[in-house]
Amino acid sequence: MLGEIKKFFRDDRIIKVSRNTKDLSIKIVELINEKTENIDICIDIDEQERLVNKITILELIETLCIRDKNIIDLRYFKEKTQIQVAKIMGISQVQVSRLEKKILEELKVKLI
Repeated sequence: MLGEIKKFFRDDRIIKVSRNTKDLSIKIVELINEKTENIDICIDIDEQERLVNKITILELIETLCIRDKNIIDLRYFKEKTQIQVAKIMGISQVQVSRLEKKILEELKVKLI
């Protein structure tokens, strides 16, 4: 019974993460901990979860078409405004707004 409760808290999160992603994050964390154990730095569970979330989001972004990837990249990684993105892509700010909303909804559905 205790094992099932632990499994629930470990596996049933708001964001569903594939087993491969979880395994990859565990390997990365173990590698980092191994490389840094001489200086007494270890990644705690919160850091591990953040790492899994980052990997998951990056994997989801890779599933987008080139235009959508560019919009997300410009808006969230290069911190451009919708107006700046519109000028770069040669579309209107309203189109950027609508596309961004659609892309975020698509990513949200894929997360669940």
